[in-house]
Amino acid sequence: MNRWMLLSLLLLSVAAWSSDKVRLSDYGIPDDLPDNVVSSMEQGLAYTMILNVDASEGDEHIHDVVYVVFEPNSEYGIDLYLKYDKTRSGISSEKYYRQLLNEAMKLQHRLITLGNRYDPNSVKLIEQTEQHTKLGYRYESYGLPQDIAFMRHLDAVATIEQGQLKRIELNNRQAFDQSFRRVNEYRQSVEFFKNESNQYIMSRRSLSFSGTHFSKPFKVTLEGEFISYRLASGEEVVLRPELAVDINDERFETVRVKLDRTFPIWGKEVRKRGYDLPMPFGVMLTYRTQSNFLDFTSFTINGSRAFEAIFDPEGSNGNIDTDAFTLRADMFVLPFLNVYGVVGKIKAKADLVIDTTKLGEILIPQGKLVIPL
Repeated sequence: MNRWMLLSLLLLSVAAWSSDKVRLSDYGIPDDLPDNVVSSMEQGLAYTMILNVDASEGDEHIHDVVYVVFEPNSEYGIDLYLKYDKTRSGISSEKYYRQLLNEAMKLQHRLITLGNRYDPNSVKLIEQTEQHTKLGYRYESYGLPQDIAFMRHLDAVATIEQGQLKRIELNNRQAFDQSFRRVNEYRQSVEFFKNESNQYIMSRRSLSFSGTHFSKPFKVTLEGEFISYRLASGEEVVLRPELAVDINDERFETVRVKLDRTFPIWGKEVRKRGYDLPMPFGVMLTYRTQSNFLDFTSFTINGSRAFEAIFDPEGSNGNIDTDAFTLRADMFVLPFLNVYGVVGKIKAKADLVIDTTKLGEILIPQGKLVIPL
């Protein structure tokens, strides 16, 4: 068999392999859509969503109804905040929700700077009938930032009905750690519809996960309904008019992450380019205490042990106590420039207890010599 025949067989085998490969685009699913499932902010469209929160940890249980508002092109870059009706029910913890918002925005900033996270080679056909088609895929196993490394443990199933994507469901195939939590079960379902521009838009999103947090069992269930979108053209699209409310009414309170800060200088411009910024100021206080107990085996001065005729090293010891305080303060003057200062104080005290021999007791009747240092 000559080399030309071998080359032809190789090309034929590659062509056959390529023809069997399943692609999401073959079924009308954009390649960036699997990544959008991870975060509803990935679509790049402004939206308002009503979110039912049901969470429990140990003996504590909360149930809240809040409105989520996302602005992808605010003067500070992306902006995400919550609205709740203060006349109807109080929010469980503004601090808790502010922390969640901060984590969500950090995650979104990381996602903006990344390419595709799902693995195109993992796409497979699960089921196909005249009515619907199911496709499965997974996310990249390596190369993901620690913030979203949990994605590699998820299996995704996309359901297509009558030629249109209806939903994508995510399930974990093994437990994973995320934000100091051990997540044993993770379930997410995102439903879609096609707008007039032939673009897939999220219409409903549900997420539930459970496991342990510092040995306490927890379970969180989030049910979200997208009320309206604002397209790039500025047109407002209302999906659920029966859920629409005027969230700018005075009865609504706002919970948001503070973005309008003086420092770092040029922070607004950097944030618009998709980078998350840390808090501009930081203070750290450390305290350390240490105690040492020393035993002696010999007393030697200039190579001579004659000192031991008066003082007994076997019965001598030393106690050393040390306390140290350190204060560190820092400030981001520029997004790439952090200035800090450190001030500290160390206080040490040592007591040497020197035992005497019989001869030494003549000079020191009390038998012990205490020397503070």
